[in-house]
Amino acid sequence: MKKILEKVYQDRKQAFFQELSESLIHGEKRFIVTANPEIIMASLDSVRIAAMLLDERTEIIADGIGVVKACHRIGKRSVEKIAGVDVVAHLLEEANRCHKKLMVLGCTQEVLDRFARQIEKHYPQIIVTKLINGYVADKEAALLENRKEQADIVLAALGVPAQELLLYQYLDQFSSGIFIGVGGSIDVLSGTKRRAPDFFVDHGMEWLYRIGKEPKRMKRFLKNNIRFVREVKRLK
Repeated sequence: MKKILEKVYQDRKQAFFQELSESLIHGEKRFIVTANPEIIMASLDSVRIAAMLLDERTEIIADGIGVVKACHRIGKRSVEKIAGVDVVAHLLEEANRCHKKLMVLGCTQEVLDRFARQIEKHYPQIIVTKLINGYVADKEAALLENRKEQADIVLAALGVPAQELLLYQYLDQFSSGIFIGVGGSIDVLSGTKRRAPDFFVDHGMEWLYRIGKEPKRMKRFLKNNIRFVREVKRLK
């Protein structure tokens, strides 16, 4: 666990965004994991997930106050929260500015349709190659279709850790592109779900807002976060 935390991006959010913009302009390949306690705990139970997170090609950002505090505990005091939804919003803005290509794999068709309307309205210069819902039978084939279009940004919204593992498995099949698992970011940016109000965001309590809106999250949250806190306390 400590080795994974040591990999977490430790500069400021705006520095990370600047790096993303430059990568997008220059057609570089990047694989980004927005780490929360859930995927870090999963790495303790899965050799495959641990190997993915520790791979030198994998970039990890702290998408949650819990991961930020864990990094601080091991001495990485400059780590700050970089929310996945903010990363996606930034990529959309830059893709619109630079006329870049976008592919999305995941979500329901209804959410994708609403997302498509948001892109058409707010980001008309983005070239949408494919928007494929998460219920397609062969997700691997759907992802590999992107080798023809070579999208500059590939967003997978299939849930943690399935979205990350799928992108990682086929990363070598692509020569360029920014690949990132985005969880519920598309739901928020499509307008399907509301992001937590600023008060919750500013005080690191987005998790509380989400549980209030979706009580079914409670069991999963408790399972991962209680264990995560226990593991963090062991770190030095």
